[in-house]
Amino acid sequence: MIDLSVIKKHLQIDEEVTTENEYLNMLDSVATDAVMNHLNIASWDELMNEGGMIPAPIQQAILLLIGNLYKNREPAGDKSAVKIPYTFDYLIDLYKKY
Repeated sequence: MIDLSVIKKHLQIDEEVTTENEYLNMLDSVATDAVMNHLNIASWDELMNEGGMIPAPIQQAILLLIGNLYKNREPAGDKSAVKIPYTFDYLIDLYKKY
């Protein structure tokens, strides 16, 4: 859903670094599915604007989730787990179908 170059920019990964590309694409897929499930939508067509783009807040929410999954790869470790910031919920709740 999100272009790989945008994901890398969000995560502050140099464009030339390709060793994580497959993993980043997988995180994009996981985050996109999670947001769709949270929004209770069957297709992105329900949210796309006239230009065929999903709203910027939804794109940002996907990036926040990708960032969280990338930085916190394991549920246990020497650091405590961090909940995704409230901004994630705020951004996607604007578009949630009830």
